[in-house]
Amino acid sequence: MGETLLYPPWKGLVKYVADRVGEEGYGWIIEHEELDSLLMIEFPETGTKETYTQIYIEKLKAMESAKDELLDEHRIYLFSRRGVGYEVLEPDDQVDKGTRRHIQKALKQVHKAKKALKHVEAHLLSDQGAMLRSRSMVKLAYIHHAFTSRSPVEIDDDKKALPSG
Repeated sequence: MGETLLYPPWKGLVKYVADRVGEEGYGWIIEHEELDSLLMIEFPETGTKETYTQIYIEKLKAMESAKDELLDEHRIYLFSRRGVGYEVLEPDDQVDKGTRRHIQKALKQVHKAKKALKHVEAHLLSDQGAMLRSRSMVKLAYIHHAFTSRSPVEIDDDKKALPSG
């Protein structure tokens, strides 16, 4: 009798990765071909760009679900390796690479928000709109500084400074 398949297929990927980490530890890479097999995704040899794009988006959604569950339930972080697959990060690398990647993404969003505030017809804003714009610019500047500052950061109420990195 064959092995039991989980549904949706990304749950099978989660089980596979969690089991393999239990056996082998961290630091290995799962390649795209293996991911496609585990996710039961088949890219056609011929077809339209729309078909390929639809399948690719389906794969990305499944990977996001698997990555979220692996992180939330198993404390395993999958790090995308462009053109190769996903690396199962060592815990120390998870702290460094995982955090850095998400901070970079957040900074991009902060820059987009700053751009939206900067390129507004300021002379057409009401007093309330101008005040909201001003407050928002201050908040975004604070967030940007918090993400990019090299000075020590205070945590919790203990007022213990973390060394800058």
